[in-house]
Amino acid sequence: MIMEKGISSGEVLPSRSSPVASVRALVKEHEAKQMQRARRVGFVLVHAGAGYHSESKAKEYKHVCKRACRKAIEKLQAGALVTDAVTAALIELEENDSGTLDTVGAVVVDQEGNVAAAVSSGGLALKHPGRVGQAALYGCGCWAENTGNQNPYSTAVSTSGCGEHLVRTLLARECSCALRNEDAHQALLETMQNKFISSPFLANEDGVLGGVIVLRSCRCSAEPGSSQDKQSLLVEFLWSHTTESMCVGYMSAQDGKAKTHISRLPPGAVAGQSVAIEGGVCRLESPAS
Repeated sequence: MIMEKGISSGEVLPSRSSPVASVRALVKEHEAKQMQRARRVGFVLVHAGAGYHSESKAKEYKHVCKRACRKAIEKLQAGALVTDAVTAALIELEENDSGTLDTVGAVVVDQEGNVAAAVSSGGLALKHPGRVGQAALYGCGCWAENTGNQNPYSTAVSTSGCGEHLVRTLLARECSCALRNEDAHQALLETMQNKFISSPFLANEDGVLGGVIVLRSCRCSAEPGSSQDKQSLLVEFLWSHTTESMCVGYMSAQDGKAKTHISRLPPGAVAGQSVAIEGGVCRLESPAS
């Protein structure tokens, strides 16, 4: 366009610097898009099942979780929907090189605070004909709910463990509802103890086996003392299980790499009767407008 303007005027010669200016403009536009993409924020938490994870295969479990986290973050940074990001993580967990894993799942939040959850069951050997596991049932395998008038938090949950135990207790939705309370850690612990292990629907079970990953996010003001007048996204992420162990991985768009962890019950604790709970907090700064 710059060259055409120069040629159309009888008094102005084409500027030799015009092509360079055009190239510079294109480069700046490309750099701006790259910077905007790099500033996209989001967070992902995945699990490779709640059950037993041997030390000999710990490296393989963690590697799968890391790859899944990276896939989800790549989607978010490319501007994909949060549902696309959680799907990408789940596919990576399913199509691993370590053989068939137990039930796997993921929860994701994007820079707008939208959340999504996903779960995929590894199935059950020698199952009764017609058996349906938790992955296919509403509120049992996973649950995600954006913030609303009655709920200041967005929550996402994905479960793993004995399908019958998860189905009878609607564990995914129970955890999501509990996260509306102010103390997420205490709320999740009480849910696992009172609504799962001590559930009247599982009174005849010798041991109640299951695990969850949960994510809760809300908008909050910038950190005290910050010169920037903008909001950030506060993400609380937790995992809890009654099984011997649970392998998890997590990553934010601001991290250089994913982190992984194999959570185990404390020494002396009995699987199916005891609860382990861990987690952390992540603050995601909103990109500048």
